[in-house]
Amino acid sequence: MTGMGRRRFMEIAGGGSLAAPLTGAPTPVRVGMIGIGRRGTGLLRILLNIPGVQVPAVCDTNADNLAAAAAAVERKGQKPPEQYGGSQEAFRKLLARDDLQAVVIATPWEWHAPMAVAAMKAGKYAGVEVPAAITLEECWQLVNTSEQTGLPCMLLENDCFGDGALMALNLVEQGVLGEIVHCEGGYQHDIRAGILRAGQLSWRARHALKRNGDLYPTHPAGPMAWWSGINRGDRFAYLTSTASKSRGINHYIKKTMAPTIRTPI
Repeated sequence: MTGMGRRRFMEIAGGGSLAAPLTGAPTPVRVGMIGIGRRGTGLLRILLNIPGVQVPAVCDTNADNLAAAAAAVERKGQKPPEQYGGSQEAFRKLLARDDLQAVVIATPWEWHAPMAVAAMKAGKYAGVEVPAAITLEECWQLVNTSEQTGLPCMLLENDCFGDGALMALNLVEQGVLGEIVHCEGGYQHDIRAGILRAGQLSWRARHALKRNGDLYPTHPAGPMAWWSGINRGDRFAYLTSTASKSRGINHYIKKTMAPTIRTPI
């Protein structure tokens, strides 16, 4: 911070985390929600706090989740949303509506790409939770469908929009940190408690069994790409991935489930 006082540094740092106030009456946007579990509930809360956003339709395979989502919409003074459930294909009825401009998808991972593709083909903007795809083929399906339909598909990578990440981005853009030549990050988050649910492997654990790696790579890569200008004049030339033995989770499961384990792990 040579030549820059602490006050000026904080002014620049804070600027990236402050949203500009809305002016005038916002244009109403009608958004459908697909997936109202733990993550979807949080996203629904965010949508309902944005002026001008209406949620006329919600979809989930769990009836309790649907009821809770409908109640949340009503508490915000909106009309009761139409509820779609009963099967894993119920989302297609929601997408068939002609009064929705966009949908937000917060379902289990294997449904992200198929639902986002279906949304764009139905003429709707798609906002999809991470990971938006779990295979390389699905990544290309998202890209190709967006180009064919002319509709964007946004990866809801929340780590790009946290106060810390935006502060760092503002510091970079203001030149406070000089030239960025190296970034380092990772998914440094203890998920052991979410691996087991009532003594059974969770849906997240079942994915981990099939995919040995960082299952949320965009959490660190997204902000670092912003700071480094990736896809803004530069690009990733290649990617590599390495992993160690899964000693930590192995030890945790043995310690937690030792009385019930009948076969070696």
